[in-house]
Amino acid sequence: MKQLYTLYSILCPAVLCLAACTTIVVDEPPVDGLVSIGFSPQAETRAAVTGTELPNGSRFNVWGGYGGNNVFSGREVTKTANGCTYQGTEYWMPGQTYNFYAVYPAGLKADAVAVTDEGTVTVSGFDCSATGDAAVDLMTASATSVLADRVINSQSAVGLKFRHLLSLLTFTFENKLASHSIDVTNLRLTIAVKADYLSTSSPSWMNHASDRKEFAFYPAEAPLGVANSVSATSAPLLVIPQENAGIIVTFTVNIREAYADGGSLVFSKRYAVPLATGEQTVADRNGGSVVVEDQWYTGCRYNYKAVIPENVMDGQDITLTVSIKDWDIEDTSVSWDDDDEGNAVNNP
Repeated sequence: MKQLYTLYSILCPAVLCLAACTTIVVDEPPVDGLVSIGFSPQAETRAAVTGTELPNGSRFNVWGGYGGNNVFSGREVTKTANGCTYQGTEYWMPGQTYNFYAVYPAGLKADAVAVTDEGTVTVSGFDCSATGDAAVDLMTASATSVLADRVINSQSAVGLKFRHLLSLLTFTFENKLASHSIDVTNLRLTIAVKADYLSTSSPSWMNHASDRKEFAFYPAEAPLGVANSVSATSAPLLVIPQENAGIIVTFTVNIREAYADGGSLVFSKRYAVPLATGEQTVADRNGGSVVVEDQWYTGCRYNYKAVIPENVMDGQDITLTVSIKDWDIEDTSVSWDDDDEGNAVNNP
């Protein structure tokens, strides 16, 4: 008899299988009752990677086991079109209760990430200086008190819901001028880009590096264009949560007469605006809420909206407001079983 093993499996001490790091068809295990574990990875809406689930080829590390047996000790798992794969094959141990913890992405420095048996996650010296497609969307997930017997009987998947550890910034420019388009150039802000994360502390980010980095977007040759009477939003920026009372964003607003012909510049002004968020109530990671003052908080999105008034060329000031909300959570999941032919089947 053949059986297809996919996703995660847990090792039974009586059997040691050295399977390849792909989904494969193998002989039925020689010990009755062995069942491989299946996981259903769920992810919050992501900034650096489009879509609502981990893209194929993405990698994360898994820790976990039962009763002091560390079946997974930072093992790398890869998301593929046919499920998730890892080196070796592991099986559930009947009668045991399991805890699992995961950190995304894999590939962080081995000595920078540590996960204890109790699930305390430490990430040392994390660096958020990369932008665009290279940005690192740091996330963690856990599934605790998983009863092996219940999963074996139900043949169900174990859910891992990844949650963001960073903050997401965007800048929206609303052009109130009915007569002119505008462009925004040289958007700049300077922040701390290195710090340590500890899941059991509050706040969870600490030891921010004193040396800061300036981020610069939309140079003169590649401005953010905003048509008349509409809005446009910048590319997102993933940042380490930190105090923002002294952080300033600067940008230049340009107005031209005839954009279709390249346009002659008729107005240009540089603005400097503080990014302090004041006192805010935000959701914490345990489903409750917490009051924070002048800081970007773990797992929150911040959109700063600058309104360019109709009379800006006559000296009327712009206004800047900030909206704060949780990262959108999508309940998208992927689970895998076997069909009658022994092939992986997607069960949405």
